[in-house]
Amino acid sequence: MTKQLGLMLIALAIVGCGDRTPTRATTTGVPASACASHRPVALDEAKVPPQFKDLIPLARQWGISDDSARSTCIAESSAADRQALATTLADRATDLHRWLDEIKPGQTLTDEQSAFLYMLNALETIDAMQSSSGQAK
Repeated sequence: MTKQLGLMLIALAIVGCGDRTPTRATTTGVPASACASHRPVALDEAKVPPQFKDLIPLARQWGISDDSARSTCIAESSAADRQALATTLADRATDLHRWLDEIKPGQTLTDEQSAFLYMLNALETIDAMQSSSGQAK
């Protein structure tokens, strides 16, 4: 039985070794993000409040947990992509923070809450970049 299982796992691994290069769109069903080196974050839309569902594509794109990777993606993104994030979240950041503040002490953030939090961190970084360079928000 163990030998058969091992052979099946090897067969599956070989089948998966094709010359196909999956793209972000084929592996996640989400269009490529502004950052070429970042794979969009997988999120369960059912776990996002209705008033924020329209922001899910942005959370997938910008909700990067690794600070360094998020900074790299911000630097790699176009000024238009950074401005689109800033413009879209301008009037909604307070409501997003209110939603995230509902988390009780000791409670673990869901992947969805984390992605939205990291998206807000990206916005803060972009705002700081614009302020230090003298660009208008």
